[in-house]
Amino acid sequence: MTFLNGFVASFAALASVPIIIHLMNRRRFRVETWAAMEFLLATLEKNARRLQLRDLIIMMLRALAIALLAISLARLTIAPGHLGPIGSTGETAAVIVLDHSMSMGYSMGPKTRFEAAKEKAATVIESLPDNSTAALLLLSDAAKEMVPEPSHDRGFVNSEVQRAKLTDAGTNIFAGLARSWEILQKAKATALEIYLISDMQDHAWPETSLPPWKKLQEEMQQERRAVRLFLVQSAHKGGQNLSVEDVRTEDDIVTSDSSIAVLATLRNNSDDQGGPAENVTVDLYIGSGPDGEMRKAGSQVLESIESVQPVRFETTISEGGDHRIEIRTSIDRLEADNHGYLVADVVDRMQVLLIDGQPGESDKSFTGETDFLQAALAPIDFESDDQKTLIECDVATIYDLGGRNLRDYRAVVLANVGDLNTGLVESLESYVRSDGGGLLIFLGDNINPRKYNDLLFTKAGLLPGKLGRMPIEAEDDETGHPTGFGIATDDLSHPVVSYFKDRETQPFLASPRFMRAWPIELPKTNGAGKSDKPLVQVVARYADGHPAIIERRIGRGKVILFASTADKDWNDTPLRPAFLPVIRRATQYVALGQRTRKNIRVNERIVELVPLKEAGTKVRFSDPKGTVREVSPITGEKESLARIEVSHTDKAGFYQLTRTGESPRTSTFAANPPKNESGLAALTEDDLRGLYPNLDFQWIGFDDDLRNRISQKRVGRELWPLLLLLAFLCLLAESYLAMRWAPRD
Repeated sequence: MTFLNGFVASFAALASVPIIIHLMNRRRFRVETWAAMEFLLATLEKNARRLQLRDLIIMMLRALAIALLAISLARLTIAPGHLGPIGSTGETAAVIVLDHSMSMGYSMGPKTRFEAAKEKAATVIESLPDNSTAALLLLSDAAKEMVPEPSHDRGFVNSEVQRAKLTDAGTNIFAGLARSWEILQKAKATALEIYLISDMQDHAWPETSLPPWKKLQEEMQQERRAVRLFLVQSAHKGGQNLSVEDVRTEDDIVTSDSSIAVLATLRNNSDDQGGPAENVTVDLYIGSGPDGEMRKAGSQVLESIESVQPVRFETTISEGGDHRIEIRTSIDRLEADNHGYLVADVVDRMQVLLIDGQPGESDKSFTGETDFLQAALAPIDFESDDQKTLIECDVATIYDLGGRNLRDYRAVVLANVGDLNTGLVESLESYVRSDGGGLLIFLGDNINPRKYNDLLFTKAGLLPGKLGRMPIEAEDDETGHPTGFGIATDDLSHPVVSYFKDRETQPFLASPRFMRAWPIELPKTNGAGKSDKPLVQVVARYADGHPAIIERRIGRGKVILFASTADKDWNDTPLRPAFLPVIRRATQYVALGQRTRKNIRVNERIVELVPLKEAGTKVRFSDPKGTVREVSPITGEKESLARIEVSHTDKAGFYQLTRTGESPRTSTFAANPPKNESGLAALTEDDLRGLYPNLDFQWIGFDDDLRNRISQKRVGRELWPLLLLLAFLCLLAESYLAMRWAPRD
């Protein structure tokens, strides 16, 4: 038994007032012997017991009336099965948790799982007692509050159920149950009920050892009021489903007018009875620009897919910018995961400034610091009009920079530049930090380590690490010639060197020999959080462990430092096949700056950094359905940047951010559903009772009579009408007996 208003129940203590008054009225008399009173005393003693019994009955009726009145106002309730015929049904506060994740879009013939779930939710609302309240949550990988507080207007709650839309997000059942419990704990009702209406995917349930999950179960068990959790199955177990699990380009850096490999992974998520997927058509579509039409760029037919099947397409993109790539497969019962989306940031022609620290004798002598760099970045005959180069190089010395604006270039290269000055360093810092430009630094014998450490590392924060006092040199062999040291190939995950991670291409990066290189001391801490990418990252190391190539992020830009020279004075790399891809990839990598993450999962935030001057301006945001909203960049933590954040990404497909103003630009993003949401494996009642023995729930199968099952398990009955009636009867009896037994004149 419980009280809905426990404080009012304390007023039952007022039942002691009649008793106290009765005791106070018992007066003490002094006994005097009087012969005339002996006959009267004998008469009183004869009727004493009868008089005392009358007073006791009246006192008890008064006390009982007060106690019953207080308890009835406190609304005493009983659990089901205890005195069931007595009292009326208690007020019920219910939370309906409606699963609207991607798997609920699975077609079961005339309707989907989600449509069946909405019908069941309407039945739940209709079956609630008249004096009950209901709230509504939509469940995916987060709990979305449609009716955040229990409402007596059940018609409104039902209308919100019918208005609910399906998403392409994942499922997190714990998030829905935890939020439901938070809502119900604040409700003042006899019974608390949670209705989880879902297809019960196995991946959606929490780990048994999860501490918050254990705490939730304990709190529900310890609640004094009646609590019931109904698990309502919205679909039969299992099914057959083919999904596009992943789409990506083979190379991290995609350039225009070159062969591009698009890799897709298809998965057959069918259960044991589903069998392989046969004669599956896979199409590749590419769209250029924000509004360009998607064109078909390739097609394949797969005879059979047992479990996982990789697919490879090769194509060419002629221009730079954001390009939409979509993989489509044959439509099955769950259409949402038959598409895979990707945005490829294609690098087009760009201007690069090469600052030569030791110019050669002539343009084609290959004696200068930048001669090999220019040949690698722009290996095209400039005198031929019918050819174009991806990268256009502008070569200058440190003394020729007066008429040049660094903002005209996507990347700047310092090649063994020893005569640094404060003005150039400040310009480079602003160019990298605020403008998002890229900087490549090659060392050599012109370098003054003290000046580099002071200007580039300490003051500007451009150098990834401090330079040592003297270069390291390779040891000599038996004949007295230096053997040289190579680059280690055990960790080639960085985009600049990832091309060489395959066994076939590793020897190309391992073969160059280095005779000299500057030792670089990396900072002990780089200021990045646990979840952030490190500000300083080693791209590649020499075989002896010394850093060979190091990256540093600063503001919107990137810096890559090479520990050796760009010519053949300290190494033979310019004469090796690996030189061209390393130099080109490093230049393209820094030229892209801090690239916005264009490919996300559904319900992840879209974040784009913009110049501070754009804070407060209007940005148009459009989703895959064509809905357009307006957002505004907000000031970020860094003074030079503003941030655009959008969280409305619950559908798979392409999203666009269109910035207006001085520099109009449209950025495209791709959102894909979670991989595990395509799996149709579900937990049964027996599975759940085995996994969570402490979870008290009522299982309602897909084919069960929902209304009757709920009625059988209805919780909470209030006794206040009976108690109030008894209190009234006590008062009537007390009044009647007091008048009946009153002395008569």
